[in-house]
Amino acid sequence: MKRILKINTGLALIFVCSQLISWSQISFGYRSHFGGMKSYKEIMQYYNENRPWLDKEISSSAYMHGYEIGFGGSFNKAGYTLGRFYGQFGKSRAKGTDLNGDFTRIVRTRIFGIEPFDIWWTPLSVKQINIGFGVMPLGLQFFKIDTYLKEDGFERLPILDVPMYAFKESYMYVNLHLDFTFVKEELYNIHLQFFYTIGPPQKHNLYRTNQELNPVTHATFHRRTLMKVNNFGMKLIFSF
Repeated sequence: MKRILKINTGLALIFVCSQLISWSQISFGYRSHFGGMKSYKEIMQYYNENRPWLDKEISSSAYMHGYEIGFGGSFNKAGYTLGRFYGQFGKSRAKGTDLNGDFTRIVRTRIFGIEPFDIWWTPLSVKQINIGFGVMPLGLQFFKIDTYLKEDGFERLPILDVPMYAFKESYMYVNLHLDFTFVKEELYNIHLQFFYTIGPPQKHNLYRTNQELNPVTHATFHRRTLMKVNNFGMKLIFSF
């Protein structure tokens, strides 16, 4: 009996989702991520502090940007999205000369995620711009950091083994957001969203990342390597 109930519930959810998707528009968006990531920024700053001779310091910015795609759309008073997939990317370099010659240190950050659904309510209207707020109640994000050296034009493998130097972790999160939409009848709509991501506190431990970046001085880094995942973000979505 329980199995039949689960099957019927699953089929009902699939039917509802398929109907919503059939009523939805296809939407593409540009997405950015900024703020937060305090421990990451402090590790990058520590890298620069221990190398005052660098010709170019590594950036301590946590800014990442990328794209997303999914279904959904806005109406004059509300809107929603379904099944959105996205990727965000960041990359910074430090350049200098050491005993081995010219080198470039590269640090890359990556975020991939899925947001099953998102809803917003826009009761205010000012010169055809609808204004309101909303929530994305449950998303899944995959976060990755890796770093490597290039010396005299050749890539050098990290000091540590790959599983140790490449940080990878996933977590669930919630987005709260402010929304501004412009709706052109049933032809298309434009949606600007400013969001704040709330995730588990201090989910990521960047100890290994610090150890790879600062192999000699990482033991004297007297700050927390645990990193909160909370951050601000913005996305611009076009649906048609």
